[in-house]
Amino acid sequence: MILATTASTAVFFVAISTPFSYLPLVVIILGISIYILTWYGLKDQLDGKEWYMLFVTPVVWSVVWYLFYFLTPIRWISRLNALMAYVVMYYAILSTNNILNVAKSQSLQLLRVARTVNQIIHVTMTYLFILVLFAFELHWALNSFFIFCYFSFIYTQFYWSHFVGGGSRGDISYQSPSVLTSAIITTLATLMFFLPIYTLAQRVAILAGSTYVLSGLLVVHIQDKVFPTYYREFIIALLIIIPALVLSIQWGA
Repeated sequence: MILATTASTAVFFVAISTPFSYLPLVVIILGISIYILTWYGLKDQLDGKEWYMLFVTPVVWSVVWYLFYFLTPIRWISRLNALMAYVVMYYAILSTNNILNVAKSQSLQLLRVARTVNQIIHVTMTYLFILVLFAFELHWALNSFFIFCYFSFIYTQFYWSHFVGGGSRGDISYQSPSVLTSAIITTLATLMFFLPIYTLAQRVAILAGSTYVLSGLLVVHIQDKVFPTYYREFIIALLIIIPALVLSIQWGA
């Protein structure tokens, strides 16, 4: 895993050192390289759907962070900061996926921690993806289309992680909450596109926070946990998101 992380960081360094005009080619090569290196770090006990589920987050993180890097001032200090953030997040993703890979055959106390870290990773990547997408200033219909595809693509892995190792309801598949999340967040993003919100960062932060609340509530439903303590953090998050949305709208516009 350490060798895979080191090699992936080297590949990412080459990617961000390449002129942005080569973006399509770099994205393809970067995605393929990270997939291969992730396989090297997780090559034990891979089977079936894990060839997708355990590889989607490291590949998407690498591509999204690469695109986000070019939205920041291009300096050597920025490049070093980007590399530091990349290596920390990539190793966290690899460690989390390694726990999910092993948890299918044996019960692990670390599984709960891995799921929590996985949720933080997904919310972070969601924030970066939407920020990068909105930065291209595409038509609202294209934004909605890409957001729906993104959530359908990557949140399948998020909900799948809560079915690994048992403890989830048998009458629900991990695809169903993924489609529901995609539909709700896409609708919310489309509605927010027509709201006169002060800054792009505020718009994206509200969407990322809404994703955190929605995905968390669906996980509680999947695991059939009806205790009030499991809902408290999401109620608190909503009490922050709703006033933030109200205050971020330019009511005079």
